[in-house]
Amino acid sequence: MSEQAVPEFQHRTVLLEEAVAALAIEGERASGVYVDGTFGRGGHSKRILQQLNASGRLLAFDKDPQAIAVAQSIADQRFKVVHSSFAGMDEALDSHGVSQVDGVLLDLGISSPQVDDAARGFSFRADGPLDMRMDTTRGMSAAEWLARLWGRTVCFSDCKGDCCLPGSRTNFKHTTACRDRGTRRQDPREGQGSGNAHLSGYPDLHQ
Repeated sequence: MSEQAVPEFQHRTVLLEEAVAALAIEGERASGVYVDGTFGRGGHSKRILQQLNASGRLLAFDKDPQAIAVAQSIADQRFKVVHSSFAGMDEALDSHGVSQVDGVLLDLGISSPQVDDAARGFSFRADGPLDMRMDTTRGMSAAEWLARLWGRTVCFSDCKGDCCLPGSRTNFKHTTACRDRGTRRQDPREGQGSGNAHLSGYPDLHQ
């Protein structure tokens, strides 16, 4: 069966007017300092720049290298972009000499270009590598993470003593408690039998 080409879509900023209007960039506030914590493809940032006067400033953040490339194409002296999560906003503002801001916009979640590109690992329309990193220049992919943890023990945060399955881990504290009790839920790959078994053969999770 031949593969069907995935159609390309144009990114459209959701609630563009409503989000920027909430910043109330008018009058004296048009000369203020604003932050777009999730640049994406720049819809909000470009509209904010349209609202600012010549004295206004806009600082944008994004972890996605593709988003940063789009941001760097904006030739506006009032605009600066930081390749980082908005979690580092305090340090970035300090480094740009900003002590306070007049408004912050956060459009949280993945953006449609990340879903459209199967290579990013977020797509539910096309197969692709299991990457799933917001910043593809840092850290390990989801596939690498799973490969490292395969064969260890997974335990959920609401563990009652029999919820552990081989694969990966979500909560070391509860998994350790399950291991100490010597119980885990049976892995379906092991065939029929009792749901509880000793944890022999599974490596320590702190390794």
